Amino acid sequence: MLLESSELMLRALCSVIFALCATLLLAACATPQPNSDTSFVQSGTPIKPPVRIEEFSLPASTGDTLGLAELRGQPTLLFFGFTHCPDVCPTTLSEFKRV
Repeated sequence: MLLESSELMLRALCSVIFALCATLLLAACATPQPNSDTSFVQSGTPIKPPVRIEEFSLPASTGDTLGLAELRGQPTLLFFGFTHCPDVCPTTLSEFKRV
């Protein structure tokens, strides 16, 4: 009876230690949230003051053409990435998808 009780206590202690380690590991791997500060640019070159661009047209993913008129009045990021480059482009494109 005493052996079963100590075994049960040992299992409970191991479970608590495992849960604590798992919680600490998940907390260490969590991505930090950006500050509420608006100056969160980590890389790149901000263009101040913004530059006006002329009308353009590009093929859209829907098969239609996309021009500047369709983008007016909304924040827009124009990025030319390659889907078949071996290292940086696919990762960068997946990051932009989250934005």
